[in-house]
Amino acid sequence: MNDSFYATDYLVAGVVVGILAGAAGVPLVATLLDRLPGVYTINAWQILALSFALLAILLLFKPLLSLIFDLCSTPRLGKEFIIASLVGRLIGISLGLLLGISLTGMT
Repeated sequence: MNDSFYATDYLVAGVVVGILAGAAGVPLVATLLDRLPGVYTINAWQILALSFALLAILLLFKPLLSLIFDLCSTPRLGKEFIIASLVGRLIGISLGLLLGISLTGMT
């Protein structure tokens, strides 16, 4: 991510990544489901749930595996940095979903 030795930097970077991914993910999923043939009854909650599931898989899978199985890619990257990044990404995904809802215009 970056060359910082502070966990708050990883937290803020995770928030930014989550917000950007969420803001792009919700309109993308809504557009793809609108253009998908054979799908007629998709409401806003289903779009939101699918967006959250995709974002959680994309953004949280690798850090969770590295935290669970202790797979640190660099020796200085400790568990506190991975936890800070995970918390930041979760906060960012939540805020990004809200931003994505407002960009898509879902009610």
